[in-house]
Amino acid sequence: MNHEVLYMYYMQKMLTAVRGATRESAERVVDANAIRIFEQEIYDCECAMGQAKHDLARVMAEKMRLERGIARRARYLEEKESQAGMALEKGLQELAHDLATVIADQEKTLADERKAAEKLNEHERKLRLSLQSAAQSIQNYRRELRMVQATQSTQQATASLTVRANSMGSRISDMQDSLQRIRERQERFDDMKRAMEQLDEGLNDDGLEDKLRKAGIGARTEADAVLDRIRKKSA
Repeated sequence: MNHEVLYMYYMQKMLTAVRGATRESAERVVDANAIRIFEQEIYDCECAMGQAKHDLARVMAEKMRLERGIARRARYLEEKESQAGMALEKGLQELAHDLATVIADQEKTLADERKAAEKLNEHERKLRLSLQSAAQSIQNYRRELRMVQATQSTQQATASLTVRANSMGSRISDMQDSLQRIRERQERFDDMKRAMEQLDEGLNDDGLEDKLRKAGIGARTEADAVLDRIRKKSA
C-alpha cells in the first residue's frame, strides 16, 4: 500500500469518526432537551390546529353561501314553471317553450350547485373529525407532558440522593436512562402508527361523485320533458 492510498484510508477513517462523534453529540443534545422539544412540538401542533379551524370556518361559510344560492334558484324555477303553465293555458306555445328551455338550463345549474354543496358538506365532516381527533391527542400529550416533567424532577432528585448515598448511584441512573430511552422509542412507534391511521382516514375516498352520477343527479333535462311535466300539472 503506497503513501497516497494509506493517506486516503486514514482520512476516510477520520471522517467516519467525526461523523460518529457528531451523531453522538446530537443525540446527547436531543436527550438533554427532550422535554423542552416535546413541549415545543405540542405548541406547534396547537398553532396548526388554529389554522385548521380557520380553514374549516371558510369551508362552512362557503357552504352557507352556496345553500342560500340554491334556495334562491329553486324559488326562481318555481316561478318560471308557473309562468310556463300560464303560457300553455293561453296557447302561447313558443313562449312556453322558451320558458321551458330556461327552466332546463337552470335545473342543470341547480343540480351542479347541489353536488358542490354535498362535496362541501362531506369535506366539512372530515375536517371536523380530524380536528376532534387532533384536539384529543393534544390534550393527552399535554397530560403526558405534565407527567414526564414530574417524573423527571423525581428522577433527578432520586439520582442525586442515590449518588450521594453510595457508589451504586451511577449504575442506577444509567439503568433508568436506558429504560427511559426504550419507553420513548416505543412511544414514537405508537405515535407513528396513530399518525398513519389518521392519514388513511383523511385520504379515504367515499366515491361520492360515482354515487351522484349513478343517481342521475346533474343530468340535463330537455325542454320537451319540462313541457310534458308542466302540461301534466295543468291537466
